[in-house]
Amino acid sequence: MIKKTFNYVNMLFAVSLSIFSLNIIASSLNPNEYFPLIFVCLGFSNTLLGINLLNNHKKILSFCSFILAAFMFITVGSKIIFS
Repeated sequence: MIKKTFNYVNMLFAVSLSIFSLNIIASSLNPNEYFPLIFVCLGFSNTLLGINLLNNHKKILSFCSFILAAFMFITVGSKIIFS
């Protein structure tokens, strides 16, 4: 049940991020305003992927996924703090 929930949430993030990115490209909006939202969605997706990999006993891949998610969250934090 939990694995299905993770897959549904991850799919939701992937689809919404794709639609949102295409909307930014199609319109003439400034992508710098939406930078934190895109990276937060990617960070949550990587976090969920890391949890899923950890449940499947793939510790090295899970660790790499968590490092990538942390990088995305730190990037968003620094963008918000320094702007």
